[in-house]
Amino acid sequence: MQGRQISHVALPAGNMPERVTVVTPFRPRNALLTDSSTCMNVRPASLLPEMYYQWTTYRLKLLSERFQHEAELLDRKYGEAVERSDSAGRPGHCSEAIVDLEKLTKWMDDQMRYMKQTVYEMRPVTAKDYAPKNEITEITL
Repeated sequence: MQGRQISHVALPAGNMPERVTVVTPFRPRNALLTDSSTCMNVRPASLLPEMYYQWTTYRLKLLSERFQHEAELLDRKYGEAVERSDSAGRPGHCSEAIVDLEKLTKWMDDQMRYMKQTVYEMRPVTAKDYAPKNEITEITL
């Protein structure tokens, strides 16, 4: 139910005074896939300094993987362009455009939105945080 992705119905406990439920969070192993995880539902019952440290480092490491992937794509594209544009294959003599500025701008906006959402979820806990939530709050740039 992490990221509010699974619709479910919790049945009342039949012959027990309480019900124990286990929820396993999910995040795709591939850092390039959408990560809609949230810490909103556990904030009111958490040790916030510890949770915010774990939350922030998790999100920064995921971003690091995404940036590394983009850099590797550009390196590969550059290497191929150098081979095509210089018979000796010398770096520094590439005459083809490597960076698609429009595509890079959109990608960077997506990463900024992801970090803004990270910070937004670490705002002070209020009474509204205890109310049930059915929708994801999106951050806009």
